[in-house]
Amino acid sequence: MLAGDFPVPIVIVQHMPPLFTRLLAERLAKQCATKIQEGREGEILKAGEAWIAPGDYHMTVRRDAGEVRLAMNKEPAENSCRPAGDVLFCSVAKAYGSHCLAVVLTGMGADGTRGSRQVTEAGGRIFVQDEGTSVVWGMPGAVVTAGLAEGIYPLREIAAAIDQRVRRVRSNAVAMKRGPGGIDAQEKNGQGGAARLQTTGKS
Repeated sequence: MLAGDFPVPIVIVQHMPPLFTRLLAERLAKQCATKIQEGREGEILKAGEAWIAPGDYHMTVRRDAGEVRLAMNKEPAENSCRPAGDVLFCSVAKAYGSHCLAVVLTGMGADGTRGSRQVTEAGGRIFVQDEGTSVVWGMPGAVVTAGLAEGIYPLREIAAAIDQRVRRVRSNAVAMKRGPGGIDAQEKNGQGGAARLQTTGKS
């Protein structure tokens, strides 16, 4: 489980229909230290907050006047899914470049592979759940087969691996950007990176 002071925003795709994604967000919000909500158009991404794509909508992120905001659309399904992880991953790669970490968890099919390639091409990193703890190793397995996974972890170790990686990268970035006046505004607002979890309703 991620800490409440997790230093970057989190955006999540779960292959679930409308209503179920809202109920999932409400359930997780009660169990987690992180603030978790169902995604809404125009919301600003902030450090330590997580957003779950609403059922039947693709969720993306976009830069807008120095902020990163959520956007929703009903474009055609990808990998027979809407929301689709590929759609979200590709938008995050464009918005954050090398300052992002994508995570692919248990699930059927290959959703997330194309988006993971976009993330790695932008300089970001990919973690996946291992086969032994996955109910279905379709999605994470496809990412591994494509040679895109930097880390492969059992489910119980993923949160710690994410936290360690993100905090180390953030710490290094802050040290490099710190000048006579201190940390720049982007770092203070937690907008320097994002972590994404992409799972399926089969998990």
